[in-house]
Amino acid sequence: MGITAFSNSEEDRFKTVAEYKDCIARGGEVVFLWEQVEYGVGLADPPDTCKNPGEKAPPQYCVAYADGSHEKWYKTPEDTLDYRVGEDRLGDIITKAIVTYRTLQTGGTRPRPDGIRIGGEEIPLSFITIEGKGGDERRQQDENRL
Repeated sequence: MGITAFSNSEEDRFKTVAEYKDCIARGGEVVFLWEQVEYGVGLADPPDTCKNPGEKAPPQYCVAYADGSHEKWYKTPEDTLDYRVGEDRLGDIITKAIVTYRTLQTGGTRPRPDGIRIGGEEIPLSFITIEGKGGDERRQQDENRL
């Protein structure tokens, strides 16, 4: 069960394919919904594919279902456009998909998320509290970060 921030803002939707490619090329992470399936895209260290012991493969772009299944690895943002989302190519639907989480905006500031999603349940930020010592301080830090 994953936890993701969600926003009902149209500002998170990609207006162009170039905007999507720029976002992930600069290290952004994206979670989007297409035909009732949630997918994620981001830059990460791929599974160990180097032939020399101790040598690490360079970071690559991973596209997968939000639960981590069906993952595919790509060398460039352009290559991720070929990932199959259902019957469609990612490049054909990314401007139509509902973006539920986006860590990097290409212009302006990121709008505050409306809440988080745990599994399929959406919880508004107004219902979230941080318990324990220093909770008020951490809550303020979290609110400032958002």
